[in-house]
Amino acid sequence: MNTDYKGFRLYDDWLRLKRKGGSIDIFFEKNGYRRIAVYGLGLIGKQLVEELEGSDIKVVFGIDIKGEEIDVAGLDVLKPEQIIDDGRETDAVVVTAMMSFYEIERNLIEIGYNKDIISIEDVIWSCK
Repeated sequence: MNTDYKGFRLYDDWLRLKRKGGSIDIFFEKNGYRRIAVYGLGLIGKQLVEELEGSDIKVVFGIDIKGEEIDVAGLDVLKPEQIIDDGRETDAVVVTAMMSFYEIERNLIEIGYNKDIISIEDVIWSCK
């Protein structure tokens, strides 16, 4: 499945969820995730950050290989290797770079991240 199709399908399911009155913050609450980091701040990552604004779920920081070059209003953005020494606690990282999930997961584990690492697909598709 190509990246464009996966992204389109994800957005379609997310929009259907919202039209039915659902919300993705339920996934986080159900799983005890109150403080998360968002890995990948492209279109999907930015949408996730915006979606969670005003909810009980706090996006503590963003993670992107471009680091501070990424501008997301009010959000500190770190490079992956910076998250271990940052000191801000998270319950999980949500990876929005769908095609690179397993590579990113492996990298986060190798640098010492020991909390849950979740794909945005799992978040959206578990809520529909």
